[in-house]
Amino acid sequence: VQAFKDTLRLAAVSAYSGPPLDGALGAEIAFVFPAKRKERTPKATKPDCDNLAKGVLDALNGLLYRDDGQVAELTVRKWHAGKDEQTHVSVKIWKL
Repeated sequence: VQAFKDTLRLAAVSAYSGPPLDGALGAEIAFVFPAKRKERTPKATKPDCDNLAKGVLDALNGLLYRDDGQVAELTVRKWHAGKDEQTHVSVKIWKL
């Protein structure tokens, strides 16, 4: 888990160079897991969305926002990758 958080923090630093955001925020997080399927499909097995989101939001504390308690709106999605798709995590944060 720590290696994932460290990688996420490195990606955040390279994608965003401003000060931590203030006020209420919205967040959208998408996890794309490995699969051998023709198309992207929803993942209805572990790990749980709430546990995945917590790891991401905690990792970004002090970088994209002061504290993850600022996130007032949250959407989390889990998918199995399509045939030609790489596994990844996508994070979008915005001011409300």
